[in-house]
Parts: sequence; C-alpha cells; structure tokens
Amino acid sequence: MARTTLVKDLLVFLAFFTHYAVSVGPPDSMTERFTGLGFLDSGVSGGLNDMPRASYTMAQRSWGMLPLPCYDTAVTNGYCDPHDIDVWDVTYGDCEVPKIFCRCISSPMSIDTLAADFGYKIPVKARQWIDTVSSYPAPEGGCSAWNGGDHLNFFGDCTDKMSVWFHEVAHSLDCWTTPRPPSLPEAFCYSDTPTEWSNIVLNGTCVPDNYAKADWAESWAQVAVMSAWHANVGNVWNLGIGCMQAQMSKSIEQLAGLWPWVENATCDRWWDNDWEEICMGDVARDYGACDGENTQDSSARHGDGDNGGHNRQAVGKERSRTKGLPNDSDAWKKRKEGELARKLRAEERAGLRGRKTRSGGRRG
Repeated sequence: MARTTLVKDLLVFLAFFTHYAVSVGPPDSMTERFTGLGFLDSGVSGGLNDMPRASYTMAQRSWGMLPLPCYDTAVTNGYCDPHDIDVWDVTYGDCEVPKIFCRCISSPMSIDTLAADFGYKIPVKARQWIDTVSSYPAPEGGCSAWNGGDHLNFFGDCTDKMSVWFHEVAHSLDCWTTPRPPSLPEAFCYSDTPTEWSNIVLNGTCVPDNYAKADWAESWAQVAVMSAWHANVGNVWNLGIGCMQAQMSKSIEQLAGLWPWVENATCDRWWDNDWEEICMGDVARDYGACDGENTQDSSARHGDGDNGGHNRQAVGKERSRTKGLPNDSDAWKKRKEGELARKLRAEERAGLRGRKTRSGGRRG
C-alpha cells in the first residue's frame, strides 16, 4: 500500500514538473482578444460597475488590535504603519456573518467605497468565499490587487474598477469551489491542473488579454471576469470570442451558481472570522489598547500571494527600523525622525479610540 501511494505521488509530481517546465501559462503565440478587460466595467448598456446592490451596516472596531492577516500584510510588506489601520466589521443584508475590512488611513478608497464595491456588487454566492479585505495606498498610483486565499488586498484607487474585484474573487473561487480531478493535490487550485485547464485554453487560438498570459491561474481568472459579465450584464458571445470558445464555455459552466446576481439570495456558508488579534505596536500597547495580546509568533491559515497556500508566518511584535544603524548617521537620524512622527500620529489616533457605526442603502 505504501509503495502504491509513493508511486502515485511520484507520478503526480512528475506530471506537475513536466507541465510547468514546458509552460507556466498560455504561449505568446496566442492572440490577445482585448487590450485589458476594463471595458467590461461600464458601457452604453451598462457594465460590472452597474451591478445590483445589497444593503449593509458597518461598525468600526476599537483602535489597538488588528486581525492577523491585516497586521501581517501591512508589516511584513511595509504597506502601512499598523497604527494607521482602521478595522471595520461590515454586515450585508444577504448574510448575517460580517466581513472584515482593514483600511490604511492613507488609502485613496474610503471605507464606504470599499464596502460598496465589494459587497454591493459581488453576488453573495461568490462573496461568501472571502472573509477579509484590505486597502492600502499605491506609491506609484493606479490600481492593483492580490489574493491571499480568502483575503483580498487592494492598492491605490480601484473605485468602479469591478473587473479587478471580480478577478481577485475569481482566484478564491478557483481554489475553493471549482471541482478538481481526484489526482490533484488538495493544496492546488483547479487552474493548476496539468492536463485540464491548459488543454482547454490551448484548444483555442486566443486569450482575453495580455495579462491572461502571465500564468494559468491568471488565465482562468480573466476568463472568469468575462463569465461574470455574461452572467449579469450581456451576452459574451456577442463580443467575437469564438477563438476562445472552449475556455469561455468551461468558465460559464463552472461559475453558473456563483456569479449571477439572484434577488433574495443569501449566503449558505462562511468563514469563522476567527483570526488571532495582534497589537498594532508600542504606542497602542502604551495606551493600554492591547490588553490580553499574544506576543508570540503565530501562523495563519493562508499563503502569501495569489496561490491560496498555507503556513503564512505572522510577526507578533513591531519591528525597529533603526536597529543596526550607527546612531550618529544621517540614515539613523532620518529614521528616528520618521519613527517619532509615526509615534505622534499614532498617539493622536489613540485619542480617537471608539466604535463607530454606519449604514448603507440599496440601489437597483
């Protein structure tokens, strides 16, 4: 039995190695049908930006502690001082379990915009596979995002760019909802299948756009955006996509129960939102806003990047940006000034601690 299992595992590994050694995504020779999918956001007859909307309420958490994925993403990548992150619980009218929103105060998107673009417009059957959304500024401007399994991270102003939102949600659906062959390891997503999705794509002569050539996962997600448009806005077959008929048909089939906006639909599953709470840092600790904190390193259930993996490590203490620098150097002085400014800003925010509530309406 052990030998049979070993042989099976070896064959699976060889299949993956052979597949990805040859190609990690659609070949350059395939035609790019469109120049990006932003045109699906709006149009004369409407677009993904005009999806129906659900009502919501939201309550801001007390300042001082952050859910693990928000702290980890902000600190590990240097996206935002954790003291500058606001946390909101947003509850939509079609699901009683709230979503967690973490917003850096310098993000160009307001909490209302985040709540509306995600919850208003993403149908509940797809939205229920996400539990946390984070928003940060983009140093170089523009709009970008990445997926961490069931945690979405947005950078810059992604207002009314629903094709980006649907793309990121699609990565989660690829990993959590799409049936996979029995031979595919549990840690992998459908688009990782060595001989299925890639063969479907190669059955045609084109892909949605250049980004769909990045790898097979991005290919699947871009086609999924088109199937979302097909499910809610217009007939995708009128866009002249016969060159990618097989991949489009497969995506429509796979997401038929998730993408369509159905009146009075409600969630039928959810994540527990049981993230460990991490202290923002020394200032929050000094203000007594981190009572009961766990300062030990801990691991989350998510992977870094958009592969939906596992074993992501979190840091339980704020890192010093001046450690190791000579204390008379210009770099040391500049960083100390920066840390002082951060501390003063955090202290100002500490005086704003409390819980706010807000409600949103519904638009057809």
